[in-house]
Amino acid sequence: MAVTFDAMAEEGVRFDAAYAQIPVTGPSHLTILSGVGPWAHRTLLNGVSVPSDLPLLAERLRFVGYETGAFVSAFVLDGAFGFSRGFRVYDDDFS
Repeated sequence: MAVTFDAMAEEGVRFDAAYAQIPVTGPSHLTILSGVGPWAHRTLLNGVSVPSDLPLLAERLRFVGYETGAFVSAFVLDGAFGFSRGFRVYDDDFS
């Protein structure tokens, strides 16, 4: 079934405002992927590895059988920093 923008607008939810937890790409994405705020996961700068003991949404989804994939375009989200954990496909080829 194809989804059109009109159908999505009729059935979806629209947010009047959205706020990032922190204005830094890596830590902000880590908050999205973990559900833990920046001052709790203590990752406040780009280039810092994801804490190995912090569960990520992709890990949980994959564990229960979901297919997981990410296609990133910013080096600060490079899989080498740990953002790729849980994703079956993590395309971070920046060449």
